Amino acid sequence: MRFWPVILLLALAGSAHAEVYRWVDQDGNVHYTDKPPAPDAKPAELPKLQEFPAAELPSYSRRSTSTSASEEKAGAASSKPIVHVISPTPDQTFRHTSQQVQVVVSVNPSLKAGQGLIYYFDGTPYNKEPTRAQSMTMEPVHRGTHLVSVAVVSAGKELNHSDSVAFHMKPPSVNRAR
Repeated sequence: MRFWPVILLLALAGSAHAEVYRWVDQDGNVHYTDKPPAPDAKPAELPKLQEFPAAELPSYSRRSTSTSASEEKAGAASSKPIVHVISPTPDQTFRHTSQQVQVVVSVNPSLKAGQGLIYYFDGTPYNKEPTRAQSMTMEPVHRGTHLVSVAVVSAGKELNHSDSVAFHMKPPSVNRAR
């Protein structure tokens, strides 16, 4: 029950114009309110809240920011496709219970006839046959940290391989008392 005053303080502190009043009842219980409990009540002395600037959200464009223009030109000139894992993002944590992770990649230039993708899950090929699909749902993905990467292949030969991306599967759990 000790966390309720903190929650109340945070809720009340969110309003820039609201005053917070602290009072103790006859049983010694401390109360906080935004309305004065008595006509002569004075606002409570509260510490200044710590503020953090808003975080910059990652870009989910089709083009990875880690690819330089020279890499793009080199890939196009040699017709060797450059492949990047777009999703999951590095160190992304999944907390759902479905045990599925959607992997999305970008390929530049686009795959040519005879080229395909092999998806790797923890270093092992996930699909046995190359696919042209630039997304794949992997399952079951059990609790823990995993690596995903993708290779562009043609006629059984690997043309290029993406960097590995680590992500975390942490579904909710229930601990039962025995």
